[in-house]
Amino acid sequence: MILFFLFFRFRVWNFLWILFFFLQIQAAQAGPWSQASGHFYVKASQNFLFGRESIGPTGQISGGDFFGASTQLYGEIGLFYGLQAHFFVPYSVFRVTRSPQEFYQLDSFVDAMAGLQWTPPFLHQALGFPVALRLDTKIPLYDQKPFTQDPATKDTFTRFPILGEGQLDFTLWLSAGGSIPRTDLYLFAEIGYRFRSEVFVDQRIAALGLDFLDSFVFQFQAGYNLFRRVLFMLNSSGVIPLGESPVTKGFVGIGLGIYIPVWRGLAVELNVDQMLWFKAAPPVTSAGIGISYKY
Repeated sequence: MILFFLFFRFRVWNFLWILFFFLQIQAAQAGPWSQASGHFYVKASQNFLFGRESIGPTGQISGGDFFGASTQLYGEIGLFYGLQAHFFVPYSVFRVTRSPQEFYQLDSFVDAMAGLQWTPPFLHQALGFPVALRLDTKIPLYDQKPFTQDPATKDTFTRFPILGEGQLDFTLWLSAGGSIPRTDLYLFAEIGYRFRSEVFVDQRIAALGLDFLDSFVFQFQAGYNLFRRVLFMLNSSGVIPLGESPVTKGFVGIGLGIYIPVWRGLAVELNVDQMLWFKAAPPVTSAGIGISYKY
């Protein structure tokens, strides 16, 4: 039984580099407001993803019903003078069912994120609204075993790839937003550039010799504070590859979120998101619930 389980762990698939960015955006849409020095925000959440197919590292399509469950921890902490550090760590379980007799399942840490954001106080004061610069680093946390040339294993790998693209990436963001005067509305917009470092943590991906393109990225959120208590959010996000590539994934998604304060900084958060456009990536529907605390 143990050998059977290990066999399927090794044979399993994952198309989800897109999971990293899609879930990271859900967790980290804090906008240009950095935490004050000594203050923090932390969120533990559970997200569920649904899809109909997966796409391998070389662009091949694998059919089947997809289900994913991702347990995530996200946090921000204020350092000094508008500077904050933040992180995102997901642990996920994925399953694809191709027939009642054939399924593949995997559980693993996936792509984590660590970053810094600076909201210059002098610029906020001069403009009347916050503007921030943010640098995020994607850090793969999954299997780092070397790629094998065994024909059977190679075929399985190309059909059911490992978790993500296996390399360190860096994204630089410019964020701006604020409240709309005399209303309970706010909005912010973020644009950025995603630099593909080609520094591979997982050598199995490196062995394929794939060329991933840099990408333009964006995020947008509009929020309404009902009764100055419950926050409703409309979110949009996307990754647009800078060029044509069968392996560089892109998407545009839209979603809804709710932030419900419970008691002294403790809150319940809900979200649902849907991909509207996708390239070299499968369509994903996501829904989640989280508990957060802000000090």
